[in-house]
Amino acid sequence: MMPHVVQRLTAEFGIEFSDAFCQTEASYLVAHGRSIPGELPSGRKTWCPQIEMRLVDDAGRRVRPGTPGQCLVRGPSLMSGYLDDPAATEEVFADGWLHTGDVLVENEDATYTYVDRAKYLIKSGGENVFPAEVEQVLTLHPEVVEACAFGVPDPRWGEVVKVVVVVAPGATATKEDLARWSRDRIASFKRPRYVEFMAAESLPRSTTGKLQRHLLAAAGARPEEQV
Repeated sequence: MMPHVVQRLTAEFGIEFSDAFCQTEASYLVAHGRSIPGELPSGRKTWCPQIEMRLVDDAGRRVRPGTPGQCLVRGPSLMSGYLDDPAATEEVFADGWLHTGDVLVENEDATYTYVDRAKYLIKSGGENVFPAEVEQVLTLHPEVVEACAFGVPDPRWGEVVKVVVVVAPGATATKEDLARWSRDRIASFKRPRYVEFMAAESLPRSTTGKLQRHLLAAAGARPEEQV
């Protein structure tokens, strides 16, 4: 759930909220966090002691705190491998570490913040754009219910950001409104260059309810969506 939804939920019912960073291959729990009633979740999570972890760059070197890196884990609670797929097992366990494919940042207080999936990274003019950051900014807009960001080809920048947005019933927000909203909140190269509005029921989802980002990205961008 988006942080503002958690904040409203816990305030309304006077409850605490516990969330987890997890992966099936790591036997579910990797790190956990907790929010008190009415608190806007920070996204920071504490690492589980039974799992060893490191954050690395594309060359496999450990990154400094504050720098995004792919999360590698190892420990007794991890899976032993994928069923009948030794090639996939060997690939994901390169160098003896499970490569989660998730990008995290280590904070100054030794907590960790989830950034995004490595495969969702958008390369725009040599800069890295993580879709989750763009989505979080847009969903803070009072009329936006859900947002999905991804990269689309661009002749000058290689890729630029497109967002598919679901707005609340009766909302009047335009693509120009959302562009202005993001202008004061994220860097220029991260701002959406294309905005498409879509009904919630039209979003492609898997059988488990996960948004299928790759299907939205495959549709590309149309000139009338440009901001």
